[in-house]
Amino acid sequence: MEPVHTRHRAVASRAEPPTALVEDRSPATQTRAWGLGPDRHLEGAIPPRAFYELARRHRIDLNAALERARPGFEKTYADSGARLPDRIDCFEDFEAAVSLVAADFDVPPGRHFDLFLRFLSKFAMIGELFTTRELVCDVTAELVRDAANAHNVRHLELRFSPLYMAARHHPNAPDALIEGVIDGVREASRDAYRAIDLAQRYREHGVVAIDLANDEARFPPHPFTEAFKLAQQKGLAVTLHGGETAQSDQEAAENVAHIAEVIGARRVGHGIKVLADPEIANSIRKLGVVLENCHTSNHQTGSVPPGEKHPLGEFLRKGFRVTANTDDPAISGITFTSELKNVVNEHSLTLAELGQLLNNAVDGAFLSPLERAQLGNRMRGDIRTATQKLVDSLTVE
Repeated sequence: MEPVHTRHRAVASRAEPPTALVEDRSPATQTRAWGLGPDRHLEGAIPPRAFYELARRHRIDLNAALERARPGFEKTYADSGARLPDRIDCFEDFEAAVSLVAADFDVPPGRHFDLFLRFLSKFAMIGELFTTRELVCDVTAELVRDAANAHNVRHLELRFSPLYMAARHHPNAPDALIEGVIDGVREASRDAYRAIDLAQRYREHGVVAIDLANDEARFPPHPFTEAFKLAQQKGLAVTLHGGETAQSDQEAAENVAHIAEVIGARRVGHGIKVLADPEIANSIRKLGVVLENCHTSNHQTGSVPPGEKHPLGEFLRKGFRVTANTDDPAISGITFTSELKNVVNEHSLTLAELGQLLNNAVDGAFLSPLERAQLGNRMRGDIRTATQKLVDSLTVE
């Protein structure tokens, strides 16, 4: 596995101590959007909810931290009207201590500079929370994941002041906190690679490929590009879910294009929205990408809107390598046989079309060319027999 590339340099930052920059070029921040984050202070970028949960997980006494912050806070910021909560008993109390809330924007006329002081006042409490290297690692990893997965940041530079972070708890050991930040960046980029390592370890026991599956709108394929390319270099096959439930049909189609044209996968989970972009659809068809349609599941999840026809039949008749799949049959309440019946009924498939649907699955199987040919030879007779029985059962019904 290739290491995460980081770079560090000192920069002058007004009255702050020298601030280190960590440039993260890891796959975790390579997302579909053209978002850049060149000016982001780590200390003030940690999502409050995540920071709160991590602080509790690391057993930080938030009220003790609050009282440690209070004297310096009152001395420096009280004249601006900034206020700390009396106690921290819930997330809302914590949020008021570390991020701007509605009350912070209520300033008298002519006192607009108080807004700036109230902004800076949040660092009084934040500075009390960097208690251990492990916590710094965890909050950094959370920040990087949030930027990449929730906000589509493509390039992220985290600047931070190790002297400020170390002042309360580690005044003589800022190195430990710098190392915590570096570890956090690496941790955030390591997630996708763990699956690759596991898959490769068990290749001789039947593991043949890795997949990406989740909420496509929040977790598009782009951040995982390098990981999946590495998997292929290591001899693993790949398939990624896409073209199912993105923010828009166009975005879903573009996800499929990225999976096939950039990552190089020749199988896509679902892929049903690719027809939203004729140019992309034509490319997918010419590449022979296998689209793993899940007829019943796509209806049930709303990927195919209520009342609309599933595109599987259109895919098949336009020459796409489409297959019929059950997705999660126990949840959907189906079997492979019932799924084929549903497909035949909705799309009025001929015997030849049904045979092609099943042959497409053979073509897309993660097998060597020889194994695929052998499977095809064995299945041709089986497919004809099975499809004829299926047609007969439909006729009887």
